[in-house]
Amino acid sequence: MLIALYIVAKLAFQQEKIKCSWQRLLGKIPIVGYLLINANAVRFSRTFALLHESGTPVLVALTNTANALNYLPMQQSILIATEKVREGSTTFNSLTISKCLTINIIKVSLPVFKDKTQLNNKNPLSRLELNIQK
Repeated sequence: MLIALYIVAKLAFQQEKIKCSWQRLLGKIPIVGYLLINANAVRFSRTFALLHESGTPVLVALTNTANALNYLPMQQSILIATEKVREGSTTFNSLTISKCLTINIIKVSLPVFKDKTQLNNKNPLSRLELNIQK
């Protein structure tokens, strides 16, 4: 009986929808959720900063960083934010709207935008990205 339950569970968790629902549930458990979400937020921050500083374009860096995460709800939110950046939104605005990361993590992750030439000076949200680092 236990072997059959194990096989059914293993097959069920191969489906991304079930796996994502399970991880959302784990994210709501007080201590486990805190550790799971914060560990992935730190991984996002570190990986994104490293990729961007090495000269990787922002869209590629966001996609690769999202794929490096273990927490599927956060991964899906970052991929949605990447699509918004591709459509013309700023990185800060896209990550804030998707609510995949806290504002503090976003502020820590985005100081890699030190080069003013990467920002569109006509867009007030681009200037906001630069100003939040202070």
